[in-house]
Amino acid sequence: MTGGAGEARESSMSATSAVRLQFPEGLRVLAVDDDQTCLHIVGRMLERCMYQVTKCRNGKEALLLLREDNSRFDIVLSDLHLSDINGLNLLEIIAFEMDMPVVGFFSMTGGAGEARESSMSATSAVRLQFPEGLRVLAVDDDQTCLHVVGRMLKRLHVSITKCRNGKEALLLLREDSSRFDIVLSDLDLSDINGLKLLEIIAFEMDMPVVVMSSDDKRETIMKGVIHGACDYMVKPVRMDAVELLWQHVIRKRRNDQLKETEQAMEDKLAVVVEEEEEKSRSMKKKMKKRKDKKEDQDDEGGESSDHMNTSPASTSAVKKPRMVWTPALHQ
Repeated sequence: MTGGAGEARESSMSATSAVRLQFPEGLRVLAVDDDQTCLHIVGRMLERCMYQVTKCRNGKEALLLLREDNSRFDIVLSDLHLSDINGLNLLEIIAFEMDMPVVGFFSMTGGAGEARESSMSATSAVRLQFPEGLRVLAVDDDQTCLHVVGRMLKRLHVSITKCRNGKEALLLLREDSSRFDIVLSDLDLSDINGLKLLEIIAFEMDMPVVVMSSDDKRETIMKGVIHGACDYMVKPVRMDAVELLWQHVIRKRRNDQLKETEQAMEDKLAVVVEEEEEKSRSMKKKMKKRKDKKEDQDDEGGESSDHMNTSPASTSAVKKPRMVWTPALHQ
């Protein structure tokens, strides 16, 4: 980042404003915190963004609401240090049962020194969570920006491949997309429309893409997200944003695992259904055979009965025609 403190502050504020603007009005948020002061402050901040906020004072209350009807909410914002339930367990339950996005946060209390120490610990923890060896394909025709992003990623022990244009990136991805875990691409490329590149990668490779741009307008951010970007970074890119790239990769892998599990369950269910249908068909065949056999036996019995009715004994039992006495016979 170049320029003075004022310019850096302005860039940071622009990035923050852009992040706020990318959320649609009317977003339904379930906020969970047992600290009433913090819950009130977070609620007011969300309401200022025109969001619909539902507040919960503990994790059990939040789970009760979600299990009753989770379609009422778009996202959950939860404290990780809850008194009635472990925050991480709450995240796992929501992710497993409701399959909806959850954002966790925690409070830093104490004086300035303690807050700074907590902040440093949190930053270190985030860096440690970044999987070393993560394979990133970085795309930008601005060589300075590409160099800066590359250095940031190398500090995190990330394997990085640089591309100077979109066509070169597509060539590498189409040759073997399994070489990369995530794509970090500039939105304003000179050789190809950045939104078009997003669509191609999302359609052909189905991998997470994070876009970068100096344009912090709401319309541009929304276009990027709608066309498939899982995140939007406003230039100049900051280190704390780069440190969180791993989340998109982990989320993608988790979703893939869930899809595989669901597919395996569907396949198993299909086998069970097929077996039951086969049993039903076999039972119907057996019942049909029994019915046909019974009908054949009934037909044979009817024929023998008819034969008995036409025997000599039965014929002799038939009455002879009655003789009528006439005058001719009398003479």
